[in-house]
Amino acid sequence: MPQISINGETFDVFIVRNGEAEPIPMIMDVAPRSVTTTVSVASSASSVQLVAENTDRKGISIYNKSTNAVYLSYANPATAANSFMQMQPGSLLMLDQQLMVSNAIFAIWTAANGSAQVTEYI
Repeated sequence: MPQISINGETFDVFIVRNGEAEPIPMIMDVAPRSVTTTVSVASSASSVQLVAENTDRKGISIYNKSTNAVYLSYANPATAANSFMQMQPGSLLMLDQQLMVSNAIFAIWTAANGSAQVTEYI
């Protein structure tokens, strides 16, 4: 299985499929960018901001470096009910130019243990 390494962590790469159909076409048009410093955000059972709103954002990666699930939300405070995604422990979310939003992203864990590693590409 193909793998990718980010910030010293290795992840399996999966092909996105649309049901039983062929793989969904993906445009891999990479624009030049710089990387801001990766920040660690401590997990919390209360809503915390992972990343501020940024209209210059070109990509973002969030790694749940916790033993608990985390809910991601564009709303503050983040809750399980208003989340757009639940990330399991050890999972990685990568949003590129095609899926990018400029909104702030908030998080709440099921229990505080660990952190999220957040890298924003501008």
